[in-house]
Amino acid sequence: MQKLVYYLVSIVKILFGFQRPWQVFWLMAQRRKFSARPIRLREGTIFNVRSRMDIWSIKKTWLDRIYQRYGFEIQPEWCVLDVGAAPGDFAIFAARAANSRVLAVEPFPESFALLNENLTLNHVKNAQTLETALGKQGGTLKMDIASGEPVKFTSREGSDSPEAGAVTVFAISLAELLEKQSIRSCDLLKLDCEGAEYDILLPASAETLARIQRIVLEYHDNRPPHQHAELTALLQANGFQTQTFPNPAHSHLGYLRAEQTPKA
Repeated sequence: MQKLVYYLVSIVKILFGFQRPWQVFWLMAQRRKFSARPIRLREGTIFNVRSRMDIWSIKKTWLDRIYQRYGFEIQPEWCVLDVGAAPGDFAIFAARAANSRVLAVEPFPESFALLNENLTLNHVKNAQTLETALGKQGGTLKMDIASGEPVKFTSREGSDSPEAGAVTVFAISLAELLEKQSIRSCDLLKLDCEGAEYDILLPASAETLARIQRIVLEYHDNRPPHQHAELTALLQANGFQTQTFPNPAHSHLGYLRAEQTPKA
């Protein structure tokens, strides 16, 4: 019943949240990727999309406001790190905060191009993009593209040899990213990276985590051997207060909110 209610409410939100909602429904009915098409929210923000999951990501960020409901209201002058940034939904949203600095990270070349297109379409000037994956360490890693759905591509451990259903991308660790981008303090780290949150956060040192003030992420409990309880334990051990929220439609998904405990 909860899943049914969630999807019925989503239909209503799409009807009232997008201009030309019937075009949006038609695009969402396509089972395969399509050539990029523009869709526009009623408040005016425009996105090029190439799959129904692009549209769903926009719906979650802009109409459901999941990163505010389960995370934080973005404040002026915040430094925001968006990991898993395509199609640009969260980066564009975060960039609306006055004098904010947004760094949007996306490893898959096609998705990276779409991210930049959408930032340009919306005249975003305070967001920087970086074509790389985040992982355990620097180097390269494989992205599993067998699903055919770009926003669902995930990292795959393995050798550098060519492999069907995979593409090799550059990768850096969270510590390297903060250092190279001269980020002494990240006000908000957003992660939606299809299970890579474990490879990004679990190896992070206490020093690295101390540079992150807040985290909001979608966790994936269908990426063995890890479960989100490991992330909760790690963050609590490093001075974060945490909360988790189950996904209303999928039991293996949910959201984790973490904030550094104020110093006494």
